[in-house]
Amino acid sequence: MSDSNDRCRVTCVTCVACVTCEVERVTEDVERLRKNEIVVVGTVVFVEVNEMDFKGQLLSEKIYIILMSIVSILAYFVGFILQDLQILYGTLVIGTVITLLICVPPWP
Repeated sequence: MSDSNDRCRVTCVTCVACVTCEVERVTEDVERLRKNEIVVVGTVVFVEVNEMDFKGQLLSEKIYIILMSIVSILAYFVGFILQDLQILYGTLVIGTVITLLICVPPWP
């Protein structure tokens, strides 16, 4: 940070224009983010990553919704036919774990 920002922070304790100093600081941080630089705010680190696989996320979400719907309906019918809630919950938990193992890991 430059000396002008440090001086501004010190004098802002009593001045009314604290907002101006904060806006300038945030503007500098945003510009640094646009240049893909690391910005540290307190203990939080913001890094802009330009590579996001939105199509893959959408596909994963669709698969998750379809599998969870199938698992829920299957668990309901198995539990209803056998008249046992423990089997219903067990089927639901096993199906959820299998669905998570399919949807959560990043596949190439």
